[in-house]
Amino acid sequence: MSTRSTVFHDIAFADADSGMEFLRRLGFEERAVFRDEADRSNVMHAEFAWRGVNVLMCSSASNARRRERVGTAACYLVVEEADEVDALYARGLEAGGASCLEPHDPEYGGRTACVLDHEGNHFSIGTYPGQ
Repeated sequence: MSTRSTVFHDIAFADADSGMEFLRRLGFEERAVFRDEADRSNVMHAEFAWRGVNVLMCSSASNARRRERVGTAACYLVVEEADEVDALYARGLEAGGASCLEPHDPEYGGRTACVLDHEGNHFSIGTYPGQ
């Protein structure tokens, strides 16, 4: 029997449709969206990929199974090139996000930036892929 370990980032949005549009504009690919049949604005579960890998799930905060407060998530998006950091940061601002860290080169190396979505979730962007 084969087992595979996967980690998903999970975000609860007060306005899931706006949150998912922000994700799309940042470059996430929508893989699945399941809505409450009685209330189509209530996203029960959605999945998004980052560069071909499923990494993010989200739903409406009004979904009864959710207990998180909105605007408290943080996500780190790894890119290969320094100019991609600047480009994604600009896309986040164009999508209605706010700057929380302008693109810069920290003394420990690489390039990094951070943008907040419309609900206050942090989307850090950087070239550091981890060890």
